[in-house]
Amino acid sequence: MMSEIFGCSTADLVQEASYRPADQALYITDLLAKLADEDRTMLVGMIEQLAARMQKS
Repeated sequence: MMSEIFGCSTADLVQEASYRPADQALYITDLLAKLADEDRTMLVGMIEQLAARMQKS
């Protein structure tokens, strides 16, 4: 019912709050899709650096 009110799927409603990597990846994909190519490339590089640093910890 809530998904009908907001005009989206039920998965879309819970996707942002999900701890599942696949759901989080879809959320990040949606965020990246809204950016210009240059900004998207920069952000992906930043995420790669953060992930590499956190894996060392």
